Parts: sequence; structure tokens; C-alpha cells
Amino acid sequence: MAMTRVQTLKADTLKARVLKLSEPIAEELGLRLYDVNVVRANRLVIRITAERRSKASSSDRITVSDCASLSRQIEETLDLEALIPSRYALEVSSPGLERVLKSPGHFAGALGETVRITTTSLKKNEGIVEGVLVSADESEVVVEHQTGRVPLRLSEIRRATTVYRG
Repeated sequence: MAMTRVQTLKADTLKARVLKLSEPIAEELGLRLYDVNVVRANRLVIRITAERRSKASSSDRITVSDCASLSRQIEETLDLEALIPSRYALEVSSPGLERVLKSPGHFAGALGETVRITTTSLKKNEGIVEGVLVSADESEVVVEHQTGRVPLRLSEIRRATTVYRG
């Protein structure tokens, strides 16, 4: 049985290509891509999360209409480029109120917000840090915790999310 191009493309390569094609579309709509994931289940699923480039107020959140417009335009571009020659599902959504923080850019975008970080520490009661994110750079974040400021290297972080306090 011959392998299709989708089967031979690695998820990381496909993710990079989708990102390259999708970023200009998002920018044109006043959005920025937050994350792109490629999942191979029964069929290929491309999950894109996006947010508004300007988040000065709560009214600057991405809307369902924004997601629909972004989805239509990305799908048209993917189909025109023939990047994915077989059936696929494209899912476009917001990162949500409690967003997963993975990259240095995600942490920088969450400055001043309450975060919950699970570390790789195996010491009792040191595995979870919750507090306000006060600084972030390419290798480290600092959280203002009830016991003081806690610096964490990104390599020590197992999982991090923002915490919604409605």
C-alpha cells in the first residue's frame, strides 16, 4: 500500500507549514495565533487557537465570528496550496479563560495574571506554585506567591495555566 504525503509528513513539519500559511491570515483579521496542534487520529485534525492582537480590555476577546472567519480563510488557503491531500478537520477556537502556557511568548502575554504552575519537583508541597506572574523571559518566569517571589526555569515547568477568577 502506497503512503500518502500526509502519512509521510511529520506532525512538526506540517505544524510549521500550517503556521506559516495561517499567521498572515490571522494578522489581517487583527488576530494572532496562540497555538497550532496537529493530531493524527482516524483522520488528521489541525487545532488552531487564536486571540486578538490587542487585549486592552475584556471586550477585546476573540469572538465566535472571528474564529469562523479565520477558519474559512485558513481552510481556503490550505486547500489552494494542496498542503493536505486527504481529508482533515480544522478546528479554530480561543485559548479560553484558563489558557495553557507553553512558550516564552505565552508567559509574556500572561504578565500580571494569576497562574498555576506544576513543576518537575518531587519534593512534598513544592510541586505546585500559584500566584501572580510578575516577569517572564526566554528561560525563566517569576511568580509572586504568598510566601514571596518564586523564580522558575522554564525547563522546570511541567504544566502552566492562567487561573480565571470571575
